[in-house]
Amino acid sequence: MNLKITAKSASANWSPGSARQDTERALQKLSRPLRTRALCTRCRGFTSGLALVVLGVGMLISIVARAQGDGDPQPIVSRALSATVDYGIDANGNDVSFQPEKSGVDFALFGLDPQQTVTVTVQFPVELAGQLIIVEPLDGGIVTIPDDGLHAAADGTVVFPFQASETPGACRIAVHQPDDMNVLHFWIIDTAHPENNPADLPGGY
Repeated sequence: MNLKITAKSASANWSPGSARQDTERALQKLSRPLRTRALCTRCRGFTSGLALVVLGVGMLISIVARAQGDGDPQPIVSRALSATVDYGIDANGNDVSFQPEKSGVDFALFGLDPQQTVTVTVQFPVELAGQLIIVEPLDGGIVTIPDDGLHAAADGTVVFPFQASETPGACRIAVHQPDDMNVLHFWIIDTAHPENNPADLPGGY
């Protein structure tokens, strides 16, 4: 038996038209990866640009939020619960003392004669027992405190004497810790010009 192997010549069906078609098909195959790579490059560029925009917007929002947070007023802590101003014994032998009302950090205004001495008691929460309390005359006057400082007693109170100055007008005492504020308000009577004094000023002056 003879085996016949037939080989088709590539040139048998060759023509100028078929060659042109083959060339066009080859060029189309080559151009597909190039277009794909170009599209991928543009996609990567767009993605990178979008990421930068998102990052910039996020940073701007963060900066604005911090700026707004920095500008917000912080609440003032005021731990004093009450206060008592003891004017001492009057001409009739009665102890004269008052408890000024408190609003926010401020206690109500009371009167004092020039150089008059009163005993002030400020009540803090009992949890502050043993802690240091700062007493500061803001408008003159004299506060007497122990050498080791003024500490809240076991019941949360602090007690100190205060002597007013000779100068008529407003007189404030701050009684506080480093992170809170409480202010006692007095008015030193203007004996030379009574019209300068607040009307109906309470106190034992």
